[in-house]
Amino acid sequence: MSPTLSMLMILLACLGAFAYAADLSKKCPDVDPWNYTVLLPDTTDCSKYFSCHSGTPIQLPCPPGLHFNDNLKVCDYPRNANCVPRCSALVDDEGGHWTPESCSSGFNDQGATCSVVCNKDYELKGSAFVQCTENGWNSSNGNFIPRCLPVDCIAEDLEDELNKTLSVNAGLLFVLDESGSVSLADFIKTKEFVKDIVTQFPLSANRSAGVITFDSSSVVRINLNENSTTQFLSKVDKIGYRGGGTNILDALRRAIIEINTNAVHNLTLVFLITDGVSTTDGTPAANEIKSKNNALFTIGVSQSKLLHLESLASTGDNGIKHFFHIRSYDILQSIGKYLNPPAGSGGSTGSKCKSK
Repeated sequence: MSPTLSMLMILLACLGAFAYAADLSKKCPDVDPWNYTVLLPDTTDCSKYFSCHSGTPIQLPCPPGLHFNDNLKVCDYPRNANCVPRCSALVDDEGGHWTPESCSSGFNDQGATCSVVCNKDYELKGSAFVQCTENGWNSSNGNFIPRCLPVDCIAEDLEDELNKTLSVNAGLLFVLDESGSVSLADFIKTKEFVKDIVTQFPLSANRSAGVITFDSSSVVRINLNENSTTQFLSKVDKIGYRGGGTNILDALRRAIIEINTNAVHNLTLVFLITDGVSTTDGTPAANEIKSKNNALFTIGVSQSKLLHLESLASTGDNGIKHFFHIRSYDILQSIGKYLNPPAGSGGSTGSKCKSK
């Protein structure tokens, strides 16, 4: 993750904490009582409480193993305190807003589920939803609170992960959805995206690439041992379009066979690019790919939530899954052009996420 993006996430967390403290300050009297101190519970953390001083709440911890008892205004045994932590309000920003509205308007009870809706020109990073638990907001994607980020940021995240993962000898195996729901025009955009990645990360003796396409069934279009960039790009151009159903399980099983047969490196990065609508569950094959220490990136191109694609993806060193949710193939194509700017374009006009 870029330094600037990390700082932005910290800032948003601080804003949430500030809003919580501001809400508490409404309960703290401007003038302290002369004979006692006003103590307030931290409704998001049972092991902490707030002490009011001239209208300002100051957070304090209970001794280890104790919870704040709001009735007695003391730290007490959890069985006596009967504290059930809630989750603080999530923060809307220019990238998107939380739904339902209660997610960002106040505290949330355990079990509450919230989704982020991204605005135009912003894409989702992270899980499709978060849930309030006793440990705070949790998601299925590394407990990372999802965010709506500019397309450039999504492209940079992908580029960063590729730079880290391709620091050793590796193969790139692209598994491309060519079903009827994708359409020929969108399949061509997918091929352009693949070409942009390989152009940005050229093939050599240390890096090979292959392509599998799938609809109701799957077929190897380029074997994984191809190590010539020129030959690979030419072969991608010649890949035709079939347009049937969508069988992700068969596609990933084909990927396993191709890795076992033609991989020339110990590590293979598998890129599954699909609109996400499958007649089968690819979990068994995905688990086998990941069990061999390969990396599985899933890129879902759809307006719908794609929880099954998120679950298929492997997890990066940062604890976040290699899952990217893109709303259209036009945006997928623009991410490719960000990674591999057209000749004469002058390259990127500047990052919104980090300094270049």
